[in-house]
Amino acid sequence: MTQFSERYKSHQVWQVLQNLGPAIDNAFTREGTDTETLDSIARLKSILTFVGRRLAGADPYLFQAVSLDNLGSALQSVTQEAQNFIANGNVGHIANANSHGDAALTHLAQINV
Repeated sequence: MTQFSERYKSHQVWQVLQNLGPAIDNAFTREGTDTETLDSIARLKSILTFVGRRLAGADPYLFQAVSLDNLGSALQSVTQEAQNFIANGNVGHIANANSHGDAALTHLAQINV
């Protein structure tokens, strides 16, 4: 593995992605969640899947650390909002998570594939 591949694969964004999946899954299973909120949670799952696939296809020789840093930060915010929703059931957290998901998609566009 080259130094560039190693730097890319060891970036913290990969750990954030691993933490986000279970948070979204747990949000789906929260009791008493209405269908509109479930739809918003499903969008978060789609964002997670899209980001993961896009990152898997990115060229390690062309990545810029700042783009991955920004993406990781946005995804970490999605994770925190999902965990807050799980804890207290406030649907505003899912709305906030989707806003952070929008930011993640914007940062993802800066990743060279």
